Amino acid sequence: MFFAPTIQQIKSTSRHPETFTDIFILCLSIGETEQLIRDFYKQGNVRKKELIQSCSILGVPLGNVFIIQHTKMPDSPHCIWRDDLVGRIILKYTNMLSADVVISFDEHGVSGHPNHISLFNGLSYLTDEDLVPVGCRFLVLKTVNKLRKYCSIFDFPLSFCEDDCVLISSPLYILRAQKAMTAHYSQLVWFRWLYILFSRYMIINSLVELKKKNKTD
Repeated sequence: MFFAPTIQQIKSTSRHPETFTDIFILCLSIGETEQLIRDFYKQGNVRKKELIQSCSILGVPLGNVFIIQHTKMPDSPHCIWRDDLVGRIILKYTNMLSADVVISFDEHGVSGHPNHISLFNGLSYLTDEDLVPVGCRFLVLKTVNKLRKYCSIFDFPLSFCEDDCVLISSPLYILRAQKAMTAHYSQLVWFRWLYILFSRYMIINSLVELKKKNKTD
């Protein structure tokens, strides 16, 4: 829904042995908790299968998709996950997979969803506590305002003027991203069709490196 331009650009540069990059997807919730009554959509298993299918369409194999089910991280727009818990899980998989780049949401979470913001807070926790593995970088997806979010290709000029790292999808990649989105059939309510057709995140990703905060007295 948000990172298809980045995933496909990385895949496109991995066709030659000297530039090969393996992509892993880490999802920190399947939408279920030990108390299903608190689950926002109550479709965890369905959404898990849909995510795997969507990743496959984008060229990420099943073995590279990791989905976490944790009782303290419900998929809910009313829940903030603990920074240290999120950070430690990300750190575990970063080390296990020897990842040199981790890409996630910025402090606004693109849509303002608390779970998205929790991912950023988890990365910030690792950064501020000096727990980032040596040689690894954290990049976050820049949030833009709602007008820019839904102006599709017309956000090209401003994106290039403002940001140093801008990834643009070709027409083929856009179609593939749209197909990957339709794999999430259980979530295709009417406003997500508008997102598929008009969101700049289906076409453009602006990435910013996450830096350690400067501590002042």
